[in-house]
Amino acid sequence: MIHTGSYKITSLLTVLFFVATIQLNAQQKAAESNIKVHGNWTITVKNQDGEVVKQRNFENSLEQKGAGALVEMMASEYAFGRWNVSIDAGTEDNDLCQNSDGQRDTCYLTEKDLFQDPNRFETLTLQTPESGDNTNALVLTGNFTADYDGNVGRVATFFAYCDNDTAPQGCDSGAGEAIFTSKSIQGISVSANQQVTVTVVISFS
Repeated sequence: MIHTGSYKITSLLTVLFFVATIQLNAQQKAAESNIKVHGNWTITVKNQDGEVVKQRNFENSLEQKGAGALVEMMASEYAFGRWNVSIDAGTEDNDLCQNSDGQRDTCYLTEKDLFQDPNRFETLTLQTPESGDNTNALVLTGNFTADYDGNVGRVATFFAYCDNDTAPQGCDSGAGEAIFTSKSIQGISVSANQQVTVTVVISFS
C-alpha cells in the first residue's frame, strides 16, 4: 500500500531522525563507515507532446542544517511540516521560471502553495512505498513547465518546521525552513514550454 500526499510517514521520519543523529556523530569522529541518508534524483525533460528528450540521475547527501533540524524535531523541540523542492540554474540569468515581478527566478515544487506565485507549482506528491525498489523510502515527485530557455544547475529539498504544538498538516512555514539535501550539477539545458519532472527518493543505508 502507498500513502500519497499525506503525513502518514511517522515511522520513516523516526528512522531519518535516528540516521541524522548517527551521521552527525560519525562526521565529527571522521568514521570510516556510517549510516547515511541519500537523496537519489531523477530529472526528466519532455517536449509538449510527451517525448522524453533528456534524463539525468544523480545522488546527493544530507545537509548539515537538515540533520540538525531533524535532531531538534526528534527531541520534540519542533514539529515537522511540508516538503518543497527547488530547482534553479545557479545563476539568475538562466533560471527557468518567471516570478510575480516578471523576472527569472527559482522554480519551486510544493505540496501547498501559500503564496500563489507563478514560479511555485503545487504538484509535489509524497509516497512511502511498502514494496518494490523504494521500500521504506520517501519518494517526492513533482513537475513544472519552463517559462524560459535555461538550465537546471542546482537542486534542493527542504521542509518547514513549526512550534511543537502545531499539527503537521498546518505547518507550512512557522518557525522556519531547513534545507535537507542539495546538489550543484552540470547544467541540464531546457527550452521554454518543455516539462521538467523531478523525482527524489530519500532513503538510508
